[in-house]
Amino acid sequence: PDYSFTCIVPPLQGWKNWFDTDAPEESPFPDGYDKLSTFHQLLLVRSWCPDRCIPMAKRYVAEAMGVAYADGVITNLEEMLEEADPRCPMICFLSMGSDPTDNIERLAKKLNLKCGAISMGQGQEVHARRLLSVSMQEGRWALLQNCHLGLNFMDELLDTVANNESSNEAFRCWLTTEGNNNFPINLLQSSIKFTYDPPMGIRAGLRRTYALLTQDQLEISNLPQWRPMLYGVAFLHTTVQERRKFGPIGWNIPYEFNQSDFSATVQFIQNHLDEVDVKKGISWPTVRYMIGEVQYGGRVTDDYDKRLLNTYAKVWFSEAMFADTFEFFRGYRIPKCRTLDEYQANIDGLPLVDSPECFGLHSNA
Repeated sequence: PDYSFTCIVPPLQGWKNWFDTDAPEESPFPDGYDKLSTFHQLLLVRSWCPDRCIPMAKRYVAEAMGVAYADGVITNLEEMLEEADPRCPMICFLSMGSDPTDNIERLAKKLNLKCGAISMGQGQEVHARRLLSVSMQEGRWALLQNCHLGLNFMDELLDTVANNESSNEAFRCWLTTEGNNNFPINLLQSSIKFTYDPPMGIRAGLRRTYALLTQDQLEISNLPQWRPMLYGVAFLHTTVQERRKFGPIGWNIPYEFNQSDFSATVQFIQNHLDEVDVKKGISWPTVRYMIGEVQYGGRVTDDYDKRLLNTYAKVWFSEAMFADTFEFFRGYRIPKCRTLDEYQANIDGLPLVDSPECFGLHSNA
């Protein structure tokens, strides 16, 4: 008689139960396979559940090489600045939802330097030449945005910046561009290149957001509502960006939510708390309207997307967010911290991989 595969028939129900779980890679492997190494478990997951391969691969990388290698890398403009010099432009390749302009201008302000910006396009070459000339002489930063719209000027820019021996030592040239096959290769080879992609996952998104904050911003208001609301806006910012990776399931139309939306919302929250009547308390309808209709909602054009955004604002922004039991989703609470280091330590304790349910989606999304 043929006994092929008879050894796997008895535990078959156990494998089916394991397969049907929401996250098989986090459940015990049946029939003793839990004793396998993480790498061999990865091979099993790859064979049985290809859709769970990435979370399992992240787990393997974290165990084999360290959590730092499984986390997204936060672009550090200050470290990049140390590598550059006045004759070496810095080029940022843009993707949807990424714009380093605010962070470049914030860094210039921190270093007490002036930063002038020009958005490239037809007829902007004259203004760009003037900006470069003044910046090189006076030690300012020049930021040329959307350089894919001014490719004809790029060779001239390289000659101007790279061959000028008399530039002020404080001068720096920043460029932003979308990917373009016609972008001059000489300029690329002579530049420091970086991307500013939105981070992947709630943990990585919150890490970047809090890496861009300062301790002074945490302490700018004495009201106890300030820090929880700041964290709430940071969580919302990460969520609306993360939903984009689910395609039309996340948003009917993909929107370029970026750091400017977060900064504007935080500024509004700060101003509102400064003016709030202690007896009346926070005007939650105002807060929710500004978030869902103006700051983030100003980008949203689809009716159902607007409805979704307003639902986030309604559910997450209320007096309930100050309660100890409040959760954005199971396991995602607002930490009670005083310093940036404490916030970062708390954020580092969040899961590496998020369930789609964290964003209000079905677990199979």
